[in-house]
Amino acid sequence: MTIRKKIFSAIIATTLFGGVVNVASAYNHILLPTIYDSKINFISYQVQSTFDSSTKTQISEAITTWNNILPEGFLYKSSIETSATTPSENNINTITKYAYGAQSINAEHIPYTNSKGLIDESDIKVNSSKKWSSTVKVGYLDIKSTMTHEFGHALRVGHSSTYADTMYDYSTEGTDYKRTLTSDDEDAANDSYVRW
Repeated sequence: MTIRKKIFSAIIATTLFGGVVNVASAYNHILLPTIYDSKINFISYQVQSTFDSSTKTQISEAITTWNNILPEGFLYKSSIETSATTPSENNINTITKYAYGAQSINAEHIPYTNSKGLIDESDIKVNSSKKWSSTVKVGYLDIKSTMTHEFGHALRVGHSSTYADTMYDYSTEGTDYKRTLTSDDEDAANDSYVRW
């Protein structure tokens, strides 16, 4: 039996018989504690209209990267764009720009929870103070790598302590090799997915 099957079996058993899921695994990711409300079958993001077409394509490709390894698609880019310039708790999942400053974070996933403590909205802010590119460019951050990382957080996968993983907390300046998932990224996402 593979590690993934063992973990899945342990989670199913725990879910059926009650108790807290505390599964030891071979990967170095943490699973973030807050999960999605059972009424949420998928997340569709409205992207701020001021992102250029290349960035919007990279966002869609980052979503596809995660959906390809899950039992079913969960993340989507809406055909509706938003004119919002910052996230707000309004039941609309958005990807917007925000000027954090050049020395601050690259991007941030913001989950909003309901009265049951479960997530019912997922927003992402991208630091517009940084220089971004959709291709490898010295001195620029790779938008697809960063969005792939942030969508991992949307799936409730935390940071990894392994540098090779997409979910390692890193800078993507001048490289695009973090656009793809390692097997550990995939295992963590699937283990998180079965919780909701």
